[in-house]
Amino acid sequence: MQLKQLYKKIQERVNKTAILPYILTLPLTVILFLLLIYPLVYLFYLGLGQSNFPYVSLHQVRVFVSRPFFWQSSKISLIYLLGSMGGTLIMGFLIAILLNSINKGCSIFYVIFIAPLAVAPIVAAKSWSMILNPLYGILNHILGYVSIPPQEWITSMQLALFSLIMVTIWRWTPLAVLILYAGLQTLPKQPEEAAAIDGAGRWQILTYITIPLLKPVLSITILLQFITCFKEFDIVYGLTKGGPAECTETLVIRTFLEGYRYMNLRHAAVIGIILLIVALFVTNIGHKILICQQER
Repeated sequence: MQLKQLYKKIQERVNKTAILPYILTLPLTVILFLLLIYPLVYLFYLGLGQSNFPYVSLHQVRVFVSRPFFWQSSKISLIYLLGSMGGTLIMGFLIAILLNSINKGCSIFYVIFIAPLAVAPIVAAKSWSMILNPLYGILNHILGYVSIPPQEWITSMQLALFSLIMVTIWRWTPLAVLILYAGLQTLPKQPEEAAAIDGAGRWQILTYITIPLLKPVLSITILLQFITCFKEFDIVYGLTKGGPAECTETLVIRTFLEGYRYMNLRHAAVIGIILLIVALFVTNIGHKILICQQER
């Protein structure tokens, strides 16, 4: 009985001082600090804090950013990002619309379309490197049946970036399908049925009813696709490693090369800081857009 009374007193004291929430969240806070905050602080220390004079560090950062290879990698990253995001959103939306129009057997097609998400990224990259191999790849073998000459998909400067975008679209389209199809399933049917009774066609229903109602889900999909494509490493490194002739060297790949191949941790940290700032800026804009749509 004394132990029960002591336990009740301790519990009452904890409830009065509101310490319990902090005690329960302390282990998770420590883990997050070790896994996220400390590496982030160390990143800024490597990139900006190794000099005794801050303006010297900023001057070195400015000199590094002004180098041609940085802007070349930025250009490649932008093309890769826009191509991958655009392709995944278009393909994901079309597949989600088709799945939503199927009444029977939809689950079978749904599993088939989202299957690439179950494949590890590096495994997918290595599998596609064999498919796109210019000598013994199955894709060139299939194209030979329709009299199309073999293409150097991942060894040509003209096709390597296109091949990366194509594989990335294959990899991340299922994520867009997953989100958009779920969004379509939650939309009310009454507006579409009323529009159909009034004589509206499928394109008009899609343009004036479905897409406006789906705007919040589309915004979330765009934001998630930006995050996944912006930080993509496995597909790019597994297929081309930034080549040939650095024509597929994105900023993420350049960060890896600066840090692990050239052993220049300062330059790698600078690129990491730039990528972090861009990611935070874009996600902040996306978050504000989502809030505005919810308020409407």
